[in-house]
Amino acid sequence: MLPAPIEQLRADQWRHQIDLNITGLMNIIGSHPATCGRTIGFLATLPPRVNLQQITIMPTGQTT
Repeated sequence: MLPAPIEQLRADQWRHQIDLNITGLMNIIGSHPATCGRTIGFLATLPPRVNLQQITIMPTGQTT
């Protein structure tokens, strides 16, 4: 969900959302480099007709 409609120009909310997503990405890469490497390798083998929208990688003990 978007933090605020773009017309509202809530840069603070957008900045927070971007920071949160990038921080999460860096944390998962740092804690599970082999998993991320295998996932990236898999993605590189997909044919051009595949349009992948999202991948979620999280520890198995994490509920959400």
